[in-house]
Parts: sequence; C-alpha cells; structure tokens
Amino acid sequence: MMERMTAPVRGMHCAACVGKVERALASVPGVESASVNLATEQAAVVFDPARTDLARLRAAVAAAGYELAEARPDRVPGEAVDGERAAREAAQRREKLKFVVGAVLSAPVLLGGMSHVLPWVPGVLQNPWVQLVLATPVQVWVGWQFHRGFVHDLRYRTASMSTLVSIGTSAAYLWSVAVTLWPHAFMRHGAMTYYDVSAVVITLVVLGRWLEARARGRTSEAIRRLMSLAPRAARVIRDGVEMDVPTAEVRVGDFVRIRPGERVPVDGVVTEGASTVDESMLTGESLPAEKAPESSVFAGTVNR
Repeated sequence: MMERMTAPVRGMHCAACVGKVERALASVPGVESASVNLATEQAAVVFDPARTDLARLRAAVAAAGYELAEARPDRVPGEAVDGERAAREAAQRREKLKFVVGAVLSAPVLLGGMSHVLPWVPGVLQNPWVQLVLATPVQVWVGWQFHRGFVHDLRYRTASMSTLVSIGTSAAYLWSVAVTLWPHAFMRHGAMTYYDVSAVVITLVVLGRWLEARARGRTSEAIRRLMSLAPRAARVIRDGVEMDVPTAEVRVGDFVRIRPGERVPVDGVVTEGASTVDESMLTGESLPAEKAPESSVFAGTVNR
C-alpha cells in the first residue's frame, strides 16, 4: 500500500532547485510520485514503504545538495503553523537588514567610483582605501550567502545564481584589492578599482532575495488562509454507513455527503444530486455555480 509523506525541503531558491529535488526524489526506487512546492518549501512524496524509507529519500535529496527535513503527518486544514511563519519572518528580517547595510555602504562606494561623471564627489570617497573599507563588509558579510552557496555548488558539481554572483563579485573585489595594494604595478597599465561593481551587485541581488522572501511568505499565507476555509470533518458514507471523520482521513473513492449551507471538505466530483455552490473564495464570482453529476467541486466552497 502506498504511503504519502509531506516534509519541508531546505536550501531551495528558485525553480531550478525545485526540479533538482523532484528528480532526486523520483529517482529513488519505490517512489511513485514527488511534487515540490517552492512557495511553501515542502515536498509531497507518494512511495512504497516496503521498498524505500525516509532515510533513502533524505540521502537522495542530500546528494542533490539540499536537505529533506523531518517529515510531518498530513495536517488538518487550518491547523496553525506558527513555527514556519516565524522562520519565514526571521529570514525576511535578515534579508532586510543585509540589504539596508549593503545599501548604506554601497552608496558612497558607487559615488566614489563615478567621480569621472560626477565631479562634485568628495575626494575622500575617491580614495581606494576608503572604498576598500566600505566594500569589504558588503563583499564578506552581506554577500556571505552567495559565497557559501558557491562552495556548496562546487561540492555537488552544479551551478546556481550563487555561483555567478560569487565569482563575478569576488573577481571585481580581489582585482580592486590588488590595485589598491600595488598601485604602481597596475596604474601604469591603466588599471582601476571596481569596488562599486562588487558592492552594488551584491546589494541589488540581496534586495531581490528580500522581495522574493516577502512574496513567498504572502503566497504561503494566502494558501493557508484558503486551507483554513475547509471544514475539519467530513461526512462520508462507507459500507452504507454515514459517519463523520477528520478531513485528513478522507480517502480516494469515498462518498461524501454535503448538506445545504455546509462547506465542501475536499476536492471531488458530484455523483448524485444537484445544487449551486458559492465559489467566490476561489474565483471571485458572486453568483453561485450550478453543480450536477460529473461536475467538479472544490474544498472550502459552500453548498447553497
């Protein structure tokens, strides 16, 4: 009998990461299907417990360069997930702090690097040693996540956006340090510093990460609010007996009876009866939709 498991996946940043994790899980013998959601950072896996287990799934995901966290049982819709929300908010605060620090330090470096266009820039900002002092925290601390990601990619022989950001900014920064330390060896060849390039690129990418984290957090919250609209119990008919069971225990093939005024507990298809269903929470349409046998219904909508 197949078993379904939902577990958090850590280390994903883009759609390419989702594809890697899904392929890693699907490659494990005994896995029937694997679906990864970037917004909620969770993987849903259907597998045969007689052929594989959590340890093998974790090993496959780890080999791809990610972490499959402790599996959690399927939760009843609407159940609180304060731990995940707190973790997302903490991540957003970190990204915001890094962006603010990077912006404050990068702005004078950028002005100093554009002195040939802006002649009014103070001479102190044009000093390469001052630019080195300002750019170093941005390169090392603000951009640490990209350098760590680059080392991670090297370990697993892959590449990501962190690889590009780390290599590009490090090249600009290290070249600028060399020009600053040995000006006579480089200046006669027309060399110049590029502290502004490394600092601004890192700051802008961190800004993107912060905005992405905010958007993903709002998406996850919207999904949970939709899930909270579904009832926690469903009235199913099994072997001719009507009984109330938790929504999470409704199985494929169960017949669910929904009375007027009740919310639909799970997605399904109408097999008997006709009614109108308020689907405004999904579609925004104020008029109820007509439902007849073979019509689809969705969890959280209201039977009128």
